[in-house]
Amino acid sequence: MSNELSHTIKLRIQALAKEQGMSLYQLSQISGMTQSTVNNLMNRETSSPTIATIKRLCDGLGITLAGSSTRTILWN
Repeated sequence: MSNELSHTIKLRIQALAKEQGMSLYQLSQISGMTQSTVNNLMNRETSSPTIATIKRLCDGLGITLAGSSTRTILWN
């Protein structure tokens, strides 16, 4: 995954969490992930998050990975 794509996903996750009034800690809990994993992703310490990690965050946010809706992590 390119750094640009990883950065775009990070920004989208932050925006969607904020839109839902959800802290990154709450997102980590809902997603079944440790807070350190989410923090590492958000602080770009994890330069290439796996699809499985992104999917878990999407599930926690109640969105899909990709599609034509703005309720996706990436849309066309």
